[in-house]
Amino acid sequence: MRINNKLKGSITVEMCIVFPIIVFVIFVLSIASVYYSDVVSARAYLEKKIVRNLEENKDIKDIENEIYNELQSLTIIADFKNLKFYEANNEVRINVDISSKIDLLNIKFNNTIDVKIYEEDNRSYVVKNKVVFDNLQDVGERK
Repeated sequence: MRINNKLKGSITVEMCIVFPIIVFVIFVLSIASVYYSDVVSARAYLEKKIVRNLEENKDIKDIENEIYNELQSLTIIADFKNLKFYEANNEVRINVDISSKIDLLNIKFNNTIDVKIYEEDNRSYVVKNKVVFDNLQDVGERK
């Protein structure tokens, strides 16, 4: 049996090049997934908080610090900047700049969360959806 000596170390060289690239891609994808999980969590929290405050007829600016602290505790790697509140024409908006940076790899993520809820339309939307859901449930029970 003859062994080809020319190819003896080729797998080692190939793994030295390919393996760090694979590890780097997996690391970046995992960091990105954690960051976007933070974005989704923050957006869901803001929407829930606005709707709850509208139901309780509270002014959104009264709880600005509470919202900011809760956002910081909800997230894993994201930082929040420029938390802005707007109220006009039966509309409540919150605008938040969210970012994250990994200094070691010089990777930056930036996003802006803009949550807009209409005071009256939002409530009617929820009621209409509940009526439709109840009707669908009744139809399902009849069959």
